[in-house]
Amino acid sequence: MSKIKVGTYFLGRVVKYGVLDNEKLVEAITKGSKVSSRSYNWLITNVKHVKKTNIEYVFGNLSKYTPEGETVIVDEGTRRTHDDHTENLALASVPFVYLPKYSGICYLRLWNQIDINSFKGRVGDIIENYFSNFFVGVEINDISENYAFLKKAKKFSTINKIDCSIQQPNPLYGDIWKHLKEYLISRNSKELSISEESKDQYGIVTNLNGGHSDIELSLTDAAIRMALAGYGKGSVTGILDGVPETIKTKDDVIKIKFPKEPDPEELALEAQKNFMRINKVRGLKH
Repeated sequence: MSKIKVGTYFLGRVVKYGVLDNEKLVEAITKGSKVSSRSYNWLITNVKHVKKTNIEYVFGNLSKYTPEGETVIVDEGTRRTHDDHTENLALASVPFVYLPKYSGICYLRLWNQIDINSFKGRVGDIIENYFSNFFVGVEINDISENYAFLKKAKKFSTINKIDCSIQQPNPLYGDIWKHLKEYLISRNSKELSISEESKDQYGIVTNLNGGHSDIELSLTDAAIRMALAGYGKGSVTGILDGVPETIKTKDDVIKIKFPKEPDPEELALEAQKNFMRINKVRGLKH
């Protein structure tokens, strides 16, 4: 009996722009055509859309292949090998599952074959291309561990710079940054970029490093927490042992271990369990 190979899966958030919603996103995943990039073709294959009382998910594989390729054939009669021309030669495939309820995606990290940025970029290209790039946009952001990031931030004696870019959350939000979501809605903004830098050696007045826990959560601090939840990207620069150091929200991505060739529903249920845990711990809700 062969041993089951286990891989590392990342949890992420699918941020939708323009007229793109969950229904259209699911349609694009299930019906999207191939896209080409760097002499390779990319297509979402083995698609399965399931709706049950306890879960809804879309499973698929992002497949990377060459339009034309060569494969080695063994001729048993002559005991020789020879190259044979083939079309659409498969090179690699990344399994993933999308859960509309959480705008959540869980995907395998495939080392040295399909890197993280290629996965995010090509899935986004397929979705946007399905709608001819007309008033739609999509971005996949990894969800990071709150505790790990804030633990690092608390080691800073002072925080001197905070940079953050966040998108309007949909469908979830957290009470801790509810006012920021409402601010984005009131401004009719899909994205907000914030950059703060201290004017002196005393640093920014923030509760990210626990030094000012009595102050109200600022827009910038709330934005960092939104980014950690998968709705943006951020970084914090502070002084650690007298030396400037920068930490990023993408540094500590939430990962799970699961078979590289998963059963679609088992992967979906495992992903849902983790998204439910994230919602509970961070107070996220619809």
